[in-house]
Amino acid sequence: MEQPSQSFHTTPSFTHPLEVIDQKWILSVLSTQYRNLIVPFLNVFSQEIEAPPLTHHVLGVQINDAISRIITHIDGQEYDGISQYGDLFLLPAGKEIFSYRKDVDLQALIYILDPLFLQEVALEAECLDPSRIELLDITHEHDPQLVTISSLFFHETTNQGMNGQLYTDSLANLLAIHLLHHYCVFKPRLKQYQCGLDSNRLQIALEYIHAHLDKKLTLNSIANHLNISQYHFCILFKQSMGIPPYEYVLRQRVERAKELLGKYTEMTIAEIALMCGFAHQAHLHRHFRKFTGITPKEYRDRK
Repeated sequence: MEQPSQSFHTTPSFTHPLEVIDQKWILSVLSTQYRNLIVPFLNVFSQEIEAPPLTHHVLGVQINDAISRIITHIDGQEYDGISQYGDLFLLPAGKEIFSYRKDVDLQALIYILDPLFLQEVALEAECLDPSRIELLDITHEHDPQLVTISSLFFHETTNQGMNGQLYTDSLANLLAIHLLHHYCVFKPRLKQYQCGLDSNRLQIALEYIHAHLDKKLTLNSIANHLNISQYHFCILFKQSMGIPPYEYVLRQRVERAKELLGKYTEMTIAEIALMCGFAHQAHLHRHFRKFTGITPKEYRDRK
């Protein structure tokens, strides 16, 4: 497979965004461990912000109801406007920024994206030559779809990745495709798929998932096992099964927990949670109740 071109992060004169963000602004961070996507949740105070050219693309989405005037200079171009709930800010890698905000503080979800991340997704989706990816400068715009994606990321960020790695992988893919489709200078051509996985590949995928329920499943591991891209796997699996991969995995982990709760009464619920691939008992409790309507303890007591 053709390899994406070299990323900005190999240029010593550029600065990583986390070196610019004031640490006292950070309320929580979700590191997806997926292509180096980092999603901090910030409480940003009214003050000047100045940054040299950055190694990564930076996307910010305001998630509180504050209304604030922001004056921003990106590579010498001035943007003067009002920021409010759902408004986005997009700074492509390699560009300098100076920003001054007046009036009030605001809360925002910030996406720090390695340029290689978008290049790899474009290559996998076969929608755009990776060397032609050029993001637009965006300030003071509202994007309902990006607000929805951000609300899902925000929930994961503030709940310690409650839905698991597959879920954050899926959100990361969704975010990348959305940015490529709506915020690139050169517009991609996204292929349409209708038939889902063929029966053989679907069976292989399901067998792989069931054999690894107790382990850390990722989109990359499943897609590689099928020898297809993560982007295609997400679309085709949902077409075949009616639900996305992360939800299928969660449901199957709950089913395995039900089996173990009835079979191994001497084991603690925390031990069973780990055997089913949940991070800890609270994760099992939440999803068990979501899919069955009762808690693991209530289920065991009824057996």
